Amino acid sequence: MGQKNLRLKEIKDIISHRQIGKQDELLNILNRRGFEITQATLSRDLSTLNVARKNTSDFGTIYFIPDENGQKSGIEPDILYGAKSLKFSRNLGVIRTLPGYANSVGALIDAKNIGGLLGTVAGNDTVLLILDENYKIDDFLSELSDLFSNVISLI
Repeated sequence: MGQKNLRLKEIKDIISHRQIGKQDELLNILNRRGFEITQATLSRDLSTLNVARKNTSDFGTIYFIPDENGQKSGIEPDILYGAKSLKFSRNLGVIRTLPGYANSVGALIDAKNIGGLLGTVAGNDTVLLILDENYKIDDFLSELSDLFSNVISLI
């Protein structure tokens, strides 16, 4: 197994078994375990693993790895109820969230692999959705309805 694959496996293991809130925390653990990498490499690895963040009442914001469907049991309701509104202007959509929820909401949407969705960009409390110009908003909303019924009902 290559060094990168070993490192990705180690990152998964750490995130699955510990409450990690910051990249430097994770970087220090990896360094202690013999993985001498930079913060930029760690950021790319987290992206490769589709690592998302969620808010917890005990530990603040922590990293987690969504399952194959972009969800992790017990976590999605917290994330999804952080989404507060969804509005469209042509092929651009904006989801407003509670502070700190946008990255996790964006990761869940990305994990659904919706064909007409070109991409998402997430900040702290806003997710920008970019749809193919020929993709109908109603089709997109029906794809999201199982995830975001709380938000779609507000449209």
